[in-house]
Amino acid sequence: MKQIYERIYADFLKKPRFQEYENIIKLALEKGYVVTSVIDYYKNYMGKEEKVLILRHDIDSDRKGARLFFEIEKKYNVKASYYFRLSTLDYSLMDDIVRLGSEVGYHYEELAAYCKRNKIKSKVSITDEDLENIYNEFVSNLNLYFKNYDIKSIASHGDFYNRQIGVPNHYLFEKYSYTDLEIEVETYNKELLQSFDAYVSDARIRPFWRDGYSVIDAIKEDKKKVLFLSHPANWNRFNFDVLKENLKRLFESIYMI
Repeated sequence: MKQIYERIYADFLKKPRFQEYENIIKLALEKGYVVTSVIDYYKNYMGKEEKVLILRHDIDSDRKGARLFFEIEKKYNVKASYYFRLSTLDYSLMDDIVRLGSEVGYHYEELAAYCKRNKIKSKVSITDEDLENIYNEFVSNLNLYFKNYDIKSIASHGDFYNRQIGVPNHYLFEKYSYTDLEIEVETYNKELLQSFDAYVSDARIRPFWRDGYSVIDAIKEDKKKVLFLSHPANWNRFNFDVLKENLKRLFESIYMI
């Protein structure tokens, strides 16, 4: 019962947390961190001595919240990576992100989407032909929807159906190479993950941090390389983007039973 209440509170009652986000940026800069995007870190700071806070935003829903993240970063002249799903594309915001020197990436989910459509219910049921079809969909979507952007990093979206069938979307790239598409890194690349001294993620319900460990904790502990994964809906008040996504997930959950 408590968990249900906390979810209702998070989705409908909580106040926006963007002042908290701004305070995080200010603290990192005061503590001497370079605050930057995934691709800038990967190309220029990984393995180096600098203290780095890497900002990764997964835009699962709530494009308005993503814009508020951006305006704070613009104020402090810091970079971030924004990973957009096909359902959250916002070309006006994406253009502004690129102009600032930040990164637009693809938050892809072709494997989950394909398995839903074809009622594939386990990893062992995914054939090589399925993977080829999924890869072709990925390439087609990348070329169609991101044709005006130089995509250098991508991030696998975690759909509820990935958990149900026991396979993440980035499983696709155990068979296929994203570097053939001039993409340099996937955010779940082992070398990249192992380079972080702290991997901090926000959470939907209170205390709003996964495992109760916040990015402020990591900064105050002077962790050298800190990846900060955030989702706009976890920082904003109720809006219809979030409601639409919740209703879609509910419908799919019922349909896929």
